[in-house]
Amino acid sequence: MLVSNDLGLPPAETGEQARGSDQAASEIKITPTQCSPPTQGLRQYQVDVVDRVESLLGSCASGGSATSRPLIVAPTGSGKTIIGAEVINRHVGRGGRVLVIAHRREIITQTRDKLIAAGVTPGIVLAGFEKELRTHAPVQVAGIQTLHARAMGAKKMPMPAGRRVVLDAAHPPRGTTHQEAVPAYT
Repeated sequence: MLVSNDLGLPPAETGEQARGSDQAASEIKITPTQCSPPTQGLRQYQVDVVDRVESLLGSCASGGSATSRPLIVAPTGSGKTIIGAEVINRHVGRGGRVLVIAHRREIITQTRDKLIAAGVTPGIVLAGFEKELRTHAPVQVAGIQTLHARAMGAKKMPMPAGRRVVLDAAHPPRGTTHQEAVPAYT
């Protein structure tokens, strides 16, 4: 799913550039809908995106396309991390486990902070964050390099459990670490 920028915000790159080579993405348009009022300070367009992502992921879980790979495309500052945190919070509320993979320390700490604000305390798999390693937490936020080195290379830890895997950026480097880590969950 590609969530387009029909949110009344400044335009961002969309179309073929945003889609990249992901053939599993399908486009939906964000339009005003009747849905629940914003929860925990989310703006209405953010609630709309969360509801649509949940709907598509729910249809995948109940026999829909196994290749469903939601992709949220929106401008800087529109709250993509907040939207992701709410989707994760809802999944965890139903007993699910999630692995978030990012490639930059700043993104990992931002994601951790947004998850905590949404009511979920994640484990962190990142060099220098050993005090925040919570292997039994339902959400793990991992640096791709640390995950690859510890769980796949040296086998010092098991791969974190995750029924859902969230890649922070749809344009990560196409290196060996991503090419080996992501298929471990598909």
